[in-house]
Amino acid sequence: MNDHARKRCEALHARKRSAAELEKELIRRQNMATVCHCSAELDQGAYLYLSVNDMYLGSGDFVLLMFSETSQASPEQDRGMDIYGRMFQYVLIREEASAALQGHYTFYASELDGRLVFLIVFHYGLLPAHREALLEQLSRHCREISEACRARYALEVKVYMSAVIDRPEEIASRYHKLLNTATLHRYIGKAEADVVYRQFAPAPGSKSPLQLDTGASAKRIANAVAESADYRRAAAEVLAEMENAPFQSVDELKARFGKLSEELCAELKLRGFRLDTDRIQTELQTLVMGGNTWAEPVDWLYRFVDTVAENKRKSERSHSLRYFETADRIISEKLGDPSLSERSIADQIGISASYLTVLFRRQTQKTPTAYIREKRLTKAAEILRRTDRSVREVSEACGFGSVETFHRAFKEAYGMPPGKLKQLNRL
Repeated sequence: MNDHARKRCEALHARKRSAAELEKELIRRQNMATVCHCSAELDQGAYLYLSVNDMYLGSGDFVLLMFSETSQASPEQDRGMDIYGRMFQYVLIREEASAALQGHYTFYASELDGRLVFLIVFHYGLLPAHREALLEQLSRHCREISEACRARYALEVKVYMSAVIDRPEEIASRYHKLLNTATLHRYIGKAEADVVYRQFAPAPGSKSPLQLDTGASAKRIANAVAESADYRRAAAEVLAEMENAPFQSVDELKARFGKLSEELCAELKLRGFRLDTDRIQTELQTLVMGGNTWAEPVDWLYRFVDTVAENKRKSERSHSLRYFETADRIISEKLGDPSLSERSIADQIGISASYLTVLFRRQTQKTPTAYIREKRLTKAAEILRRTDRSVREVSEACGFGSVETFHRAFKEAYGMPPGKLKQLNRL
């Protein structure tokens, strides 16, 4: 809040009220208490239950408005332990809302559990032909209230508006849904262009977010990690889908994240990854049971896949080096065998020929065939320099299939035939 807003709050709090003003305030609160009876269960967070008395409301249609100051709440405020920490802000919002709505609507207003709630009453009901127009008009008034709070008090206010309620006994459940939605938006840090959030009745047959396929999402991330693909992008896409899913509460979103994480661990294990299951379960329990912002599980998921991918890279480097050393030893031992090939080496090690090629390119920047030929030529040149063995004998000793092949490869590598090198060494 700005200084003007703070001073206004202090003035409202400190000013003396006449008996008539106090009586008016008491009537206002009694009216709202008639509509809503509140009780908070702090062990599970601030859950507000409303019980409505039909005798006082009578028939008609109703719309609930919840005004929420959109800065990040502290954990104590979200759990209902600091109800008065936001009350002064709502005093200012209530002044603006009452001024904008007075004369247009019949309403009750009160701060419930530290939140400002208006119940708009249409005593004669809303005709289907006029309903949408009246609701849009109400939305415009709510936008005016939000703009006034921003301009005068530097308060960013979002308005949560329920769908039309045609039975008083539904007010409690609709309020509960609005409360959960407002808490969810604050938890995610969701910013929308429109300051008015309209709650619509779910479409017939629409899926609950908890019925969506978390298994497919887990497989998508696990496959990206296993294939050394862009796993962070896969995780970001899955998280974005979760953020935009029509969850009804923070608990639903946390439960979905917990299920996704468990299925991701299972998918990674199926792909041969070793995971510290006990530690992961402890961390997930902390995130699901606690956690004040969506950024916490998001950061955890990124750190988790980063760790798994890095461990995979380290393991691959270790395995790659062992495979290469084994292949190099086989080549040295069987260099004189003309049947030595990529396939025979790969079969002995127990890997595919294509993976063997990848290993050799990574370690030597050569294919296995080129590496074998280079070692054979090096050995042939050494024999020619140090011994009197014939070119044919050297060719056979180094595993060349024929003298012609040996001649061609040797001249290509050294710029002269093997016999020439032999003559030069005799001089």
